[in-house]
Amino acid sequence: MECFQCLPINANCARKWLSDREHLKNCQCLEKEAKGLVELFTSSLKEYQEKLKGCKCVKSEKTRTPYYDTSNYGYTYCKKCEAEIKGAGKHGVIKNRNSPSFWGLAVKEKALCGNCLESKKGEMKPLKRAKFNEYKKLGRL
Repeated sequence: MECFQCLPINANCARKWLSDREHLKNCQCLEKEAKGLVELFTSSLKEYQEKLKGCKCVKSEKTRTPYYDTSNYGYTYCKKCEAEIKGAGKHGVIKNRNSPSFWGLAVKEKALCGNCLESKKGEMKPLKRAKFNEYKKLGRL
């Protein structure tokens, strides 16, 4: 084998080489092995294609809700400056800290961002104003 600088492809090729030392000079074992692998691959591919044709996929019964990213749905945007309110979640529900009624403000908007609430801070009661300043300092607004 050292003089041919190659090794037998598989056990059958090795058996043939042991019986006939000239087997490796015109060995067709590699070609036969490759053809066998190609046939195996194509037959399994055809089998999967047939299974795929007969496949009946089941759709999910769960309805998907859209993400409320526009001002038409929910309260994910400030109603005054139209800035996005962080922490509004995918259901369009704001936190209390973005609700003007939470701070004791009588305004028509349902949701305001921190900057718009800051401009209305003078209308808040002193205890609410202190709480607002604390929220602002903690970065929650």
